[in-house]
Amino acid sequence: MRVRTVLAVLFTLVASRAPSINSRMWAGGRAGAAQQTEPVKAPSELPIPMVKEPGFMDSPDVLALLNQVRLAEFHVNDLLADVHPERWKVPEAMRSSVGNSVADLRSQMNAMQAWRAELEKRPTSAYLAFETYQGLSALPPRLDALARLVSENKSPSFGAEYAAAGNRFLDAAETLGLYIGYLLRNQDQIVVVMEGNLSTCQRELGDAMRGRVPKATPIPNARPIRPVRHAPRAKAAVTAGKKSAATKK
Repeated sequence: MRVRTVLAVLFTLVASRAPSINSRMWAGGRAGAAQQTEPVKAPSELPIPMVKEPGFMDSPDVLALLNQVRLAEFHVNDLLADVHPERWKVPEAMRSSVGNSVADLRSQMNAMQAWRAELEKRPTSAYLAFETYQGLSALPPRLDALARLVSENKSPSFGAEYAAAGNRFLDAAETLGLYIGYLLRNQDQIVVVMEGNLSTCQRELGDAMRGRVPKATPIPNARPIRPVRHAPRAKAAVTAGKKSAATKK
């Protein structure tokens, strides 16, 4: 009897605790399901790398290139300040030739500086980039000619500085020329796409409107209406006077 009583008590205790265990297991299952179905945040999209075409430069790159050109201009102006052909032992014709070369170089640099300043405001303008390119391309030959004169009449090292400045302008012009090709190529592609879209729209519109527009009705020919010509008043008065004179006779 005692064994039966103990077994009955144990069975009662197990039965009383079973719902709490099952409830905990059910709650845990719900929590696990909630964790499994929790939306996972998508990773941030990485920027798509842009394929750089030949000559590609963004606005900061263009401004950095123009800043290098500006520094080269300052250096050339410092070099020109040290050119004194009146101190050279050369004929007068040579002195005047050097003076003309310096003046021509300064004039060309001033023109290029004006276009460069405009390009800094609008780095994506193909026209301003082309004008700046032309101005840059005109400087190296003038600097080379002046470098030879300075090397022969002052010092070779001083003349080499002119040649180095010309090379910097030449490198900048080559880079800018590639950039101009990139701009023109993109503009040409845009025009081609626009022309293709326009022709496609015209063709689709023609196909959609075919048969919906009434046919044109021919207009019968008619004689043109010509305005009646009236004689000027002066001629009419003269004619009336002649008629009255003839009647009196």
